[in-house]
Amino acid sequence: MLSFSTASLVCAGVCSQLLHAAVVSGTIYTLEGQSRRPADGVRIVARSADGKEILQAVETDASGHYALADLPGASIRISATKKGYVARRAGGGDANFLLDLTAVASPVNQDFELLTGGVITGRVSDVHAEPLKNVRIELRRAGGSDASPARAVTDDNGVYRAFGLEPGRYIVLARRDEPDAAPLYFPGRNDADQAQPIDVGAGTETEGIDLRLGKAPQVTDVIVLEPARKLSATAAAPPARGLSEEVLGSISGHVLSGQTGELLTSASVRLSSIVDGKLITESTSTGPGGAFLFDRVTPGAYTLSSDKAGYALFNLTRQIVLAEKQSRTGVEIKLNRRPAISGRIQDREGRPVVGASVEVYRLRWLRGRRIADSAGAVTTDDRGRYRVTILQPGSYIVGASKPTPADGFPKGELDLGSGRTFYPSTTHAAQAVALNARYGQELTEINLDVVPQETFSVSGVVADAEAGGACLTCVIRAVSLEESYGFTQAQSGVAPNGTYTVRGLMPGSYRIIVEKNSPGRRLVSSQVLEITNRNLTGLDVLAGVARGVSGRVVFESEPPADPSADPKPDLRGGMQIVFTTPEGIGALENARVGTDRTFQFSGLSSEDYVVQIAGLPQGGYLKAIRVAGRELPSPDVDLRQDGPLGPVDLVVSFNSAKIAGQVKIPEAGRDEPAPVNARVTLFPNDNQSPYLTSVRARTGPDGSFTLSGIAPGSYTAFAVFQDTTLNLEDPLVRKQLENYGKAVDLDSGKTAVFELRLTPDDKQ
Repeated sequence: MLSFSTASLVCAGVCSQLLHAAVVSGTIYTLEGQSRRPADGVRIVARSADGKEILQAVETDASGHYALADLPGASIRISATKKGYVARRAGGGDANFLLDLTAVASPVNQDFELLTGGVITGRVSDVHAEPLKNVRIELRRAGGSDASPARAVTDDNGVYRAFGLEPGRYIVLARRDEPDAAPLYFPGRNDADQAQPIDVGAGTETEGIDLRLGKAPQVTDVIVLEPARKLSATAAAPPARGLSEEVLGSISGHVLSGQTGELLTSASVRLSSIVDGKLITESTSTGPGGAFLFDRVTPGAYTLSSDKAGYALFNLTRQIVLAEKQSRTGVEIKLNRRPAISGRIQDREGRPVVGASVEVYRLRWLRGRRIADSAGAVTTDDRGRYRVTILQPGSYIVGASKPTPADGFPKGELDLGSGRTFYPSTTHAAQAVALNARYGQELTEINLDVVPQETFSVSGVVADAEAGGACLTCVIRAVSLEESYGFTQAQSGVAPNGTYTVRGLMPGSYRIIVEKNSPGRRLVSSQVLEITNRNLTGLDVLAGVARGVSGRVVFESEPPADPSADPKPDLRGGMQIVFTTPEGIGALENARVGTDRTFQFSGLSSEDYVVQIAGLPQGGYLKAIRVAGRELPSPDVDLRQDGPLGPVDLVVSFNSAKIAGQVKIPEAGRDEPAPVNARVTLFPNDNQSPYLTSVRARTGPDGSFTLSGIAPGSYTAFAVFQDTTLNLEDPLVRKQLENYGKAVDLDSGKTAVFELRLTPDDKQ
């Protein structure tokens, strides 16, 4: 446990130990042709002479000015960087250099200049001219330079763009994102000596540096505990497991776009089967016309899956059963193009913001509250352009903030960059416009203007209650509580003197979280605070105090007999008590229930917990929680209070309800059962007990389902595909699909039998 205190903590004298206080300041200018203007947002970093420790980091203001104060009187390394630009010292010289401050008595002035870096762009495709995604691009300085290469990655259109290049000659190579992948050098050579150098000048752009990679090797993936066979043998190999050639068959078909019907070349297709209890898969790729073929396949039941760059993974909903000598033809696989969001980030003067952080958040519901999960984060290129492609259908908000420093911060300091602008032009996530993205759709021109915003900081000292002194294993992070979206931020370590500073916080509510790694455990505590119009100082922390909880599981009655079970089962040893913390805080904690039905936790964090019981005997459910004889209104236990928590009784009832039935596909008629990969979910209706939770069941091969151990109450049931993109946790989604839901009142000791229609999914 970590407890926050406003009392001052001792820094062991380290906080006040300053060496000779030197100052380095200056102005940085951008050179564009003959013009010269102040450059804001340039990162100036002072490091130790060996470059390993960041001493101080600042950015230039609107007038291009910077100042590094209280620097040690020693040799230090100074550097200036801004994405998309090449920096140099005014008058010439490397922008990363050593500066001796040993005997400096007055401020040192050092100006810098920025040149627009060069650009190289191109496209990488396969042998069928189809785009290749996630291909790694390297741009090496020609002539054997030991400088680190510039890097880029292709998008779902196979396009890459490398910018901010220093003037010179470059060798361009591409390699697949695979272990030990061989490089291919522009203009299509396997040997680096045959590569064609590309001349790059300041502010120049070289287009059309395209590469075509050969066919990737086809690999049969076998997940086995012992040697196993392939699904289909090669032409020269004998039939597997001694079967004669006459029993072998084939599976063939086409892959096409689910939106346009276009036949898709270079789609990956995977055939899988369970053989002797082991999963075996074999892959191929579609050729021209989108065709695929698996030949010489042994009889059995198979599943098919497929994917392609820019498309969502497809799993065939039904198994393909292949008899002896059978050829299954005409198998059709429809791939859905993933949604994409793209646009441009600019400053208040309309200039592109290079390296701006753009994050796309998917809105969803979790445990009855709406949150925003990060669905993808990118940085803008030299044109201020961004594109996010790894999306599922759903509702999204888009936020952008100033460029994230590549050099980091001194240990113990962190800029969370919370000064975000949300589309279309608001600083509050609650006021952002939600974008509805669907398969096959690209939302373009989602443009934002990033303007300077005043932000504030939280700082203090972290002490270790277990070891004494500074808690150097602690990390600090902040979570925005605005509109319950719960944006999770990055985390900061603690400086050697025990201090921490979290910067870049916009006015609003935050949860400041401190985590301490102790042997075999992680202790977490948090505090909610409000940022108004000033920095918060003195938020000191005492870390490493653990809480304990003990109690017992109380059965209202003994579990009903199960004729198929062991006549003398151990009904208690398999149970576990699970404590889960609020979203984004801590980790799941569990304790095993003993044979006397007691349990004990030690080393819990000082937080709220939701209590669950896993491994209950058949038909049991958590009915109530009593603390020191008092029944809690919900399954929440508060460990933030001082003092011991009284004995905890978890009351389990076996007077539960059951459900049974079958899921049907509406389009296929009443006689067609749903596929095996469907699931049924029960959602408690409004005004029910907080102890009621949603429960799930998988369907069988005939679409049937059964589920027991359900707390009596009023529910609505839905049936969906197991890998659905529908977010049924969202009450609005359930409202829209209410025609597919089934309202059921479940009574104690009763079984409700009903049919469900499979809820349609966006990707079907």
